[in-house]
Amino acid sequence: MLDELVREATDTLRLPEVSGEQCVHSHIENSHCRSCVVACPQQAWVIDDEQLGIVADRCDGCGICAAVCPEQAISHEYELSVGQWQQRGITVAACEKAGLTSGEEAVIPCLHGLGLHDVLKLYRQGSRYLFTLSGKCAGCERAQYGQGIEQTVAELNQLLRDRDCPPLRHQATDAAHWLGIKEKISPGSGVPPLNRRNFFRHAVAEAMKQGLSARGLDVADPTFVAVGALLPPTTNPQARWPFVPKLDETRCTGCDACLRACPHGVIEFVHQEGEAKYSLKVEKCTGCEICVAVCDADAVMIAAMAPQYRSEVLLEVSRCRHCGIEMHRPRRETRQSDLCHICERVPHRKNLYQVLD
Repeated sequence: MLDELVREATDTLRLPEVSGEQCVHSHIENSHCRSCVVACPQQAWVIDDEQLGIVADRCDGCGICAAVCPEQAISHEYELSVGQWQQRGITVAACEKAGLTSGEEAVIPCLHGLGLHDVLKLYRQGSRYLFTLSGKCAGCERAQYGQGIEQTVAELNQLLRDRDCPPLRHQATDAAHWLGIKEKISPGSGVPPLNRRNFFRHAVAEAMKQGLSARGLDVADPTFVAVGALLPPTTNPQARWPFVPKLDETRCTGCDACLRACPHGVIEFVHQEGEAKYSLKVEKCTGCEICVAVCDADAVMIAAMAPQYRSEVLLEVSRCRHCGIEMHRPRRETRQSDLCHICERVPHRKNLYQVLD
């Protein structure tokens, strides 16, 4: 009986914590985001027209779903060992299938559960070295899901290189070396274990908030910060960003659906001093693709790990010939319609007869 209770409690703790208000599907019903569903090795996440949920008895707590969620709506409870050794910031993490003693600090369910958000937060905290220990990934069912830690660190270092910043050095090591490093950084490091679910609380949250505020970014909710906003600032026009929104000016109708739907204010309409434009804040983009889903004209796309296409799109402002509302559209060489995007679709004369019928 006691063993069953312990097992049940352990299984419950391994379940991910989900913030429903952060999930893409809470912002838009027709979202095509399936990140957690596709990434789950156990097919524990299910989605249909009514709900997005998790089948508890299928979930093995690997954490891969948290790594791929664009809105950081999923979190798992685990700790990494973070500290200093020879004046170097070091983090150690091991897969639970690496053969270490159960319950060992810094042993997490799966290294694939460390996403770009996680390694960048480690970097911002001061870590410059990451030592990992894994099991036999080739024979693991989780290996084909999510993204391996090697690729994640490689992406981070591409972003850092574009900003002339030192890299995060990653070394996959054996058990003896891993335990030796862990032992060296643990005593007297003065740095508490890094808990993924609680990372932004207390001192770290305040430090991050102050740093981002200095860059003019809105950090009213420090529990959510886009990956791009965590990156060091850059003036390099060719610097890559995790996610880059692009507007096709030949398709865009100026309906503003994308900027109204975006939960992070990536696209803004600016009209001042006689000039109107869409301003794109690429550092705020999470790659959730809500803007893509709401655009009827297929004028929006999101590129990953790419330089910023344009920081602004100039607009022409006029009034609709039929309803008189002020409208704006990207400037084009070809002549544009003098009807707004609604009047172009609505056959006003025909509607009268339809109502009377």
